[in-house]
Amino acid sequence: MKKLIMACGIAAMAMGMMSCSGSGSKPTNFVDSVAYYMGSDMGVYCNNTIARMPEEMKEKFDKQAFVDGMKAVLLSDTTKSSYLDGIQMGMNLLQNVMRLKDSGIDVNTQMMYARIKKFTLMDSISAADSDSLSAVMQKLNMQIQNVMREAQQRKQMEQIKAQEELAKKNEAAGAEYMEGVKAADKDVKTTESGLSYKVVNQGEGALPTDNDRVKVIYTGRLVDGTVFDDSKGEAREFRVNGVVAGFKEGLKMMNKGSKYTLYIPAELGYGMQAPQNIGPGSTLVFDVEVVEVIPGK
Repeated sequence: MKKLIMACGIAAMAMGMMSCSGSGSKPTNFVDSVAYYMGSDMGVYCNNTIARMPEEMKEKFDKQAFVDGMKAVLLSDTTKSSYLDGIQMGMNLLQNVMRLKDSGIDVNTQMMYARIKKFTLMDSISAADSDSLSAVMQKLNMQIQNVMREAQQRKQMEQIKAQEELAKKNEAAGAEYMEGVKAADKDVKTTESGLSYKVVNQGEGALPTDNDRVKVIYTGRLVDGTVFDDSKGEAREFRVNGVVAGFKEGLKMMNKGSKYTLYIPAELGYGMQAPQNIGPGSTLVFDVEVVEVIPGK
């Protein structure tokens, strides 16, 4: 921030401290430079943040509504601190309302606001009335928590079911793919664990063990050809015992200079805990070259 202000100040002085011709034009004085470049910097930040949103979230996000909401606060009469306090309180309440709505409790916000207004504008509230409302709200909160907990459990069950269905689909696709690979290439072998592999080139030297480290060039893809990981031709170093079971088993057959294609079934890969770009139940295909075996200490 300090660098930005200094840069703006230097630019302004170099241009003779002339007045700014408009909010859309580049500023020609220090004060306008602060507003212009702070606004530009924040706009770039907002744009980049929105661009990094998950696609399903990005599709629902309304950029115009977002800047309209920012405008309502930024261009408000900032001398009315109570108004801004109300906006902050309203935002907090709205977040709670949205959480309730996600749980199936569709709150009547007009009724809520009417009650807030009624009690806020009252000259005073008796202790008896306050205690009575607190008692009712305490019981209501218990019901709300139960509803939200049940909704969360339903959501988790739905997610688990969706993951299981996707895993079955991916497992079936992997099995079909491997049938085709084995039928087309008799050099593909399968170990007792279920790891399939093809030796493209067998190197020389000692085979790595669990405690060793290796430098490896590799490309990982799914059975549909989607590349999910790639060393991009550069050797990456990692511990043999620090990778998924199928990759580890394959590495332990490969000495320096070896090139293999590894076909790793889900149970030797990520299983149900796969990252989103891989998916549960996915068969992994790795083209692997061991560049160096580094003995463990």
